[in-house]
Amino acid sequence: MKFSLLVIGDPVATPACRLALRFARAALAEGHDIYRVFFFSDAARIASRCLQTDLELAGTSRAWEEFADSTGAELLTCVSSAYRRGILDEQEAAAQQVPATLAPSFEIAGLGQLAEAVLTSDRVMTFGR
Repeated sequence: MKFSLLVIGDPVATPACRLALRFARAALAEGHDIYRVFFFSDAARIASRCLQTDLELAGTSRAWEEFADSTGAELLTCVSSAYRRGILDEQEAAAQQVPATLAPSFEIAGLGQLAEAVLTSDRVMTFGR
């Protein structure tokens, strides 16, 4: 079965990001595929380099990066959620003449990629508040 994950809970205030990662690892162990992980709303904070001074957030963010690197799963962060939280990729940061703040292995994406994941996946699991 092919899963996509929608994570909406704040990575510090809720266990949503950690639970989604545990689910993804367990699904892979059972022979399923993880197609795409979409971080929306407050969950977008997981993709910020600036917040990686928080040890818990940094550990979870790095764990997601390792997961993506080893499985090929896409880690996408909603563009509007990211920009509202000061998370900028290289292109947007250059346009604003500020440093990029998007953590490695994460990409900025629109809701079209979430819609495509819904259509492509057998199941979409939501991890929220």
